Amino acid sequence: MILLIALGGIGVVLFVFLSFKLALLVFIPVAVVFLALAVAMRRQMTRTLRLPVATGVEGMEGKTAEVVGIEERVTLPRYVVRCEGELWRARSRDELSVGDEVRIVAVEGITLVVERI
Repeated sequence: MILLIALGGIGVVLFVFLSFKLALLVFIPVAVVFLALAVAMRRQMTRTLRLPVATGVEGMEGKTAEVVGIEERVTLPRYVVRCEGELWRARSRDELSVGDEVRIVAVEGITLVVERI
């Protein structure tokens, strides 16, 4: 959008201060360059929007973590895992011990659901 506004401004200046033929000779190559830039920028933005989410809770599924602690409970034990430098509470159907590598399979609220790798 900004490129089109800039192109319009350049066109106005060219056609006001130069003869029509000369302005046209300058304007057409400038318009082609602006069009090429707009197409390249659109392609890059489209690629970027198609990338999977890489941050936040949505981007955690599939990442690996390390078990750093165990909270003993009457029901299933809860684990403390470190993922990318952050500590998270986790639960697992597998019996885990400190130092185990796990994969995050889901996020439920602020608790990670993990499985042994």
